[in-house]
Amino acid sequence: MKVTDFRSKLLTTSAVLAGSLLISTQAFAQTAPAPAPEPGVAPKENSEAVDKAKAEQATDATPEQELVVTGTRITNPNLVQSSPVQVIGEGEIQLQQVTSAEELLHDLPGQVPSLNQNVNNGGSGAAFINLRGLGSNRNLVLLDGQRIVPVDLVARTDLNQIPLALIERVDVFTGGASTVYGADAVSGVVNFVTKRNFSGVDLDLGSGISERGDGRFIRGALTFGTNFADNRGNVVLSSGYTDTKPIYYDYRDYSRVATSSATGLPQGSDTAVPLSIRNGGAAFTQLNTTTGLLGPRASTYNTNPLNLLQTPLTRYNVFGKARYEFSDKLEVYMTGMWTKSKVVFNAAPTGIFGNNVFVPVSNGYLAQNIPLRNQLCGLVDSNPNVNGVQTLTQAECDAAAAATSPTSAAYRELLLTADRRFVEDGPRVTTYNFNTFQFTGGARGPLTSTLNWDVWVGYGESNRTTSATSGLLANVQQALRATNTTTCTVTTNSCVPLNIFGPQGSITQAQLAFIKATTYNFVDTNLTQAQASISGDLGFALPWATQPVGISAGLEYRKYFGFSRGDAISAVPGAVLGAGAAALPQQGTYYTKEAYAEAIVPLIENRPFFNNLTLEFGGRVADYNLTGKNYTYKIGGSWSPVRDLKIRAMYTRAARAANLSELYQPQVVALSNLTTDPCQGQITNAAGTNYNATLAGSTALQQLCVATGVPQSIIGTGAIPAPSSGQIQTTQGGNPLLEPEIAKTFTVGAVLQPRFVPNFALTVDYYNIDVERAITNPTVNDIISGCYGAGNPNFSATNLFCTLVKRNTATGRLDGEATTTPGLQLALSNQGFLQTRGVDVTANYRQDLGSFGRLSFAFQGNRTFRSTFKAIPSPLSPLRECTGFYSASCQPIQPKISWSLRTTLSWLNGLDTSLNWRHISKARIEPRTCINDPALSCGPLASTIFDAYERIPAYDYFDLSNRFQATDHMTFTFTVQNLLDKQPPFVGNTVGATAFNGGNTFPSNYDVVGRNYRVGVNLKF
Repeated sequence: MKVTDFRSKLLTTSAVLAGSLLISTQAFAQTAPAPAPEPGVAPKENSEAVDKAKAEQATDATPEQELVVTGTRITNPNLVQSSPVQVIGEGEIQLQQVTSAEELLHDLPGQVPSLNQNVNNGGSGAAFINLRGLGSNRNLVLLDGQRIVPVDLVARTDLNQIPLALIERVDVFTGGASTVYGADAVSGVVNFVTKRNFSGVDLDLGSGISERGDGRFIRGALTFGTNFADNRGNVVLSSGYTDTKPIYYDYRDYSRVATSSATGLPQGSDTAVPLSIRNGGAAFTQLNTTTGLLGPRASTYNTNPLNLLQTPLTRYNVFGKARYEFSDKLEVYMTGMWTKSKVVFNAAPTGIFGNNVFVPVSNGYLAQNIPLRNQLCGLVDSNPNVNGVQTLTQAECDAAAAATSPTSAAYRELLLTADRRFVEDGPRVTTYNFNTFQFTGGARGPLTSTLNWDVWVGYGESNRTTSATSGLLANVQQALRATNTTTCTVTTNSCVPLNIFGPQGSITQAQLAFIKATTYNFVDTNLTQAQASISGDLGFALPWATQPVGISAGLEYRKYFGFSRGDAISAVPGAVLGAGAAALPQQGTYYTKEAYAEAIVPLIENRPFFNNLTLEFGGRVADYNLTGKNYTYKIGGSWSPVRDLKIRAMYTRAARAANLSELYQPQVVALSNLTTDPCQGQITNAAGTNYNATLAGSTALQQLCVATGVPQSIIGTGAIPAPSSGQIQTTQGGNPLLEPEIAKTFTVGAVLQPRFVPNFALTVDYYNIDVERAITNPTVNDIISGCYGAGNPNFSATNLFCTLVKRNTATGRLDGEATTTPGLQLALSNQGFLQTRGVDVTANYRQDLGSFGRLSFAFQGNRTFRSTFKAIPSPLSPLRECTGFYSASCQPIQPKISWSLRTTLSWLNGLDTSLNWRHISKARIEPRTCINDPALSCGPLASTIFDAYERIPAYDYFDLSNRFQATDHMTFTFTVQNLLDKQPPFVGNTVGATAFNGGNTFPSNYDVVGRNYRVGVNLKF
């Protein structure tokens, strides 16, 4: 079928579906709760247990069952906690027809997208959540209230591992969960709750495709469950399969051509074809394939087309759980989970990325181009052991051309700082293979008539093997030292001479086969955990209350172990061409023994102005073998002056210890983004070009550049170009001396359920989270602005930030070989400070339409007032405000305002219609001036960003879905995501950080697929 015909048919189908308004029901069960499972349905009039209603939503729980609402381990369902919980019901999972848990949580207002399936360059193959924008390492992901083995040494859970088929609901708790779940739950927890008593057979199938015919996925899950022994036991087993196909940058107009965020023009990589060199203290020179000589740069390489907007995922998963009541006093239970997944990344072809290589004057391919050979002899260095550039005379060049043996007195080698893309080889492919399993077993029962006990142990392992095919610098060097075109000087390893001196196609498949290799990296983690707890109530109430005092207390043990290592090749810095950072070995372990207790105390009930007054408090002590004892506590309460209104507040203090990566990661050289190097070009004093606007003249900036590593001979020659592909080197790693960071969380809010507006509920919650002594590292812009900007008013090279600049001592650049260019030093420390403030608002309303059906609305929104970061507690250190801003330091984007509104029309004949409206507020480039001092520099210079890329308008997406219950056992669902085919903003490739600014946009924040269609069928027996 022709693409145009396919598009036409899909558009027609979309129009028909939109006109018919046949869409699914069951949306978010927002923080404003509802006892009924419909989306946006408010609780019944005079509902007393707001949070109980949230837990019961979309479940088969009977009123007498004890339910645990995420955020407390107290099992009395009648006690109302003092912190908000957002709930995503089973219906919303069915409605969205997602392929992963991350996709389900992606548009949750208030959270910032993290690494996911749309991140290609800079991703790790896993998907994470970043609650409140405080970092994916500061929240927890739980399965039935228990931790999941992390997928990396940062202690993060891969959301691709979550078995969606059995998920009953998802609780998102952001009110300070450290006391209940551990101090690393700084910004909250996401708890995936599975069905407790599933019985029968459930077959769920789905598929989807974009309007442009790519990005296809299929998914399937089969679940069996049964009750036995008079319902005293239950066993369930669920297996699933997901396969998602890629979407290439080349398949979308906006991402096809790499574009500079500085100029708005196409920006190719300096590593291109034909060959370029960086030698001789002059600007880049490039081989002219017509003349055969080096001349001005004529072409660069478009790195975009082969990259991926959607990375392919293949996943197999099995999840099982069982329980059996031996008596009224004892129930045993167990759960098991296994997931195997594969994620594939693409990158532009490998090459020689400014590496130093030695080429003999007698090179066999140079002999085919004698004018080029003579030109190189008079341009580049022939003796690196002597300072300066030692060129050869014509006589020396001729003699060296005839010397084919390294032992010959006339033999000479030329040192080339070369750039040559091996486009003949196709993309660099990196494959991530994950294997994860976890087992939990325990027993529980009543301790007294009002208290229950629970004891369980668990163990899990995660293994990730990364394989990548690229070029090897050592093999390239060996092949370039050949003095003929057929055999190498050393022939013991099937060496084939390499021709980098010709046009595209000059490198043959035989040559590629020798210089290529597949390298491997391994990451293994395991988690051992055990817990013993009691929960329930004390069996008595205070004199002015009717509900008893609820308590929970327990002991917990956790032990983490993890290691990461590369094979012999990838562990050597600079050995793998274009690999970014070397895979240096790291290993570590730590354990913690913890005790916690919490209580919910109803003080006054059913009194004038005190329909309910409840106090909530708790504490946790954690004894880490590495950092000693840490203390966490919470105190809060709720007050209902009347039944229609509840006011709640909570304060939590937590101490988060460093994870394995923060402690033990070796110092490695990696890539980051920088659009403009302050020392590039002529370093003139033309208006708007100086990084420090207060510099008296270009001489001051030149002197600062020399003092920070630019050779004096290069200053003013224009020999330092802009960073290649907008990327520079950075050095970063762990710090074993890190101490725990302190997080303080305060929330206050209200729940309104007016009796005079039946079926309506509104919640408003304010939050303030401060992280002191935060484990952070300075950003690229912190260092660049602190050294070359207003943060260095005296232009001193001894400025703290200037000491963190480590340039290539030969070229003065911040990009180049890892072994010679350390770049910017991004050291971890406890000197950081993080803060976020905002308001969450939810509103639910339902209106019965009589014989016509029912109309319901579910609104969930967030307004972030502040999201600030400071790396170093110095008056000259910038305090960054990133709310609504983007840059290499503010990434990904934290919108000021985000919300979703789902409107659902439920017909009485089994048809449900739902429209979801998602909103992201406008954003703009991070301001140049910092909020703590207008004289300090935070964001990039306005002159370094193309005007059109300095702002992004507000974005609105609409998703249209339908669900039809054909029979009691069969349900069909059809969803059109991004109904209006809204294209993502175009801001170029270098305005943000590498991982989050790709394809000329921000693929984590905005829809990069376009209009797409999803269809599913569910069979229940």
